[in-house]
Amino acid sequence: MNARILFIIILTFVFSGCQLTTKIPKSVDSDKTFDLRNEIYQSKPCCTVLNALKKSIMKDSLAVSMEENTDLVQIDSVKSPYLLIELEDQASVQYYSVKSFYLEHKFAFIPMVSVLDSNFNIVKQTDLNYMRYKHQDLVYDDSHFWMYFSVDKKATPNVKYLLVHSAKPIGSKVSISSDSHGGTQMAMAGNQPVVYHQRSTAFKVNPVVSPSGAVVITKLSTWSKPINDWVIQPL
Repeated sequence: MNARILFIIILTFVFSGCQLTTKIPKSVDSDKTFDLRNEIYQSKPCCTVLNALKKSIMKDSLAVSMEENTDLVQIDSVKSPYLLIELEDQASVQYYSVKSFYLEHKFAFIPMVSVLDSNFNIVKQTDLNYMRYKHQDLVYDDSHFWMYFSVDKKATPNVKYLLVHSAKPIGSKVSISSDSHGGTQMAMAGNQPVVYHQRSTAFKVNPVVSPSGAVVITKLSTWSKPINDWVIQPL
């Protein structure tokens, strides 16, 4: 490991303490069971004409549930209970993080993000190879999936929306073990994440894929995006 990054990580742990913990956002109905989420998902009609859909404006951060949208959104084979997220019209590289929590140690929404143009065509999608998993620590139950991606509106000026949807079939199981995503750890240097590899305690989880979850999408600045570019998927 680079000595400078190691030094930053050590200082971060010393001075930040419990601030590294990510708490499940209660504002997105995180107490709903898998069965109730699936029931709500199955009862939603599909699909409103895309031009008529309500849209969320991406500012700093969004904690989303599928309650904002009365109908499902379908584009090609992609189906989602979440609202389209409209991007600000800026010709620059924009950075984002997505966190989805492992609820009840039983189920989780496994997120994928599709980037759409102004005509609702899918331009690019996030890759599961960029997905990471943080296992719960000994104090807080903050187990969650997380990923980073960027959108270059200068290179693709017609990019207009983000659509968050499931990366895996609903009801299936995803196997996560310590020899895959679990070896990647993250610390904070100020507001800037530092990602590094570390041998972690052996564990294996098999969450059921949920149609929704406790999901937080955050727009990052140059100073709050990860220092390590290799964890950021360019879209």
